[in-house]
Amino acid sequence: MTSYTSPITDRVPYGYRYLRSLLASFGQIFFQQSALCGAFIIVGIAVSSPMMLAGGLLGASIALWVAGFLEVESQQLCQGFYGFNGALIGLAGCYFFQADAISFALISCASGLATLMQRVWLKRLQLRAARSSTGELRRIQFEPYTAPYILVFWLLMALYEPVAIPMTENSSSLCSALLNSIAQVCFQQSPLSGLLFVIGIAISSIRAAVWMLLAVVISLVCSLVIQLDPVVISSGAYGYNAALIALGCAGRARLRQLRVLLAVVPVTLLLTLLFEWLGVMPLTAPLVLLLWLVSWMPERLFIQKEFKQRALSKESSSEEY
Repeated sequence: MTSYTSPITDRVPYGYRYLRSLLASFGQIFFQQSALCGAFIIVGIAVSSPMMLAGGLLGASIALWVAGFLEVESQQLCQGFYGFNGALIGLAGCYFFQADAISFALISCASGLATLMQRVWLKRLQLRAARSSTGELRRIQFEPYTAPYILVFWLLMALYEPVAIPMTENSSSLCSALLNSIAQVCFQQSPLSGLLFVIGIAISSIRAAVWMLLAVVISLVCSLVIQLDPVVISSGAYGYNAALIALGCAGRARLRQLRVLLAVVPVTLLLTLLFEWLGVMPLTAPLVLLLWLVSWMPERLFIQKEFKQRALSKESSSEEY
């Protein structure tokens, strides 16, 4: 067994390793590996809700420490792959539950559980990839994304009654609704927070920022067309999954197409409404389901083609025999 290593690498001071991993974890909430982007996300949360920032920092820190204890690769820690689910749990915990010692204890336990779940999930994906490389038939791979956070937090909400969060209509302007939609990714309802998030993402990737803004506009238009509650629209509750699905597509060349964006954003909104109709908090479940779908379709076609090629090769070899 290898010795325990803290985030990133032992060649740099511990404080720098931890800080970079922590910043990258907040950047990964928006599919960005930039520590500077993560810094803007943290500032955006701080200007709106310092208490929620404390929860997010606690959740991300616990997640990083658990991942280090599980001997995760230092590069993955450095890039924030194991911190963002914990950060989301911390933010959601302070948003849906009263911020006190009990809620912070729940955040700590939930963040650790989500990290363990993510580790097991990724380990299984690595084993499947290794089997595929040895000649076995390729299988469809479903990345965890924010699924550990969703499943663990749904469990928390089933065990503990969340606090009712009133929607406040700060402004009915399209610009305010757009920025609120981006801010709601981190449970903030503040145009200033949304603006800081956009700046951070733009520093990391201009393309990602443009795609995110375009997706939110499409989502807002769809919400207005089907005449959803204007207060909820202006709060950004119907737009944050659209922002995330755009960022997820922007990072993949085959999904970075306008027609893909025009197709997935309305479906994201419909899935959000479906979860609400079922009485289940959507969180980022529409995002994960759609990313799995758009990843599954090309992979499915590839696997079917590979299966046919193997069948044809077996037939030709039997004929030669």
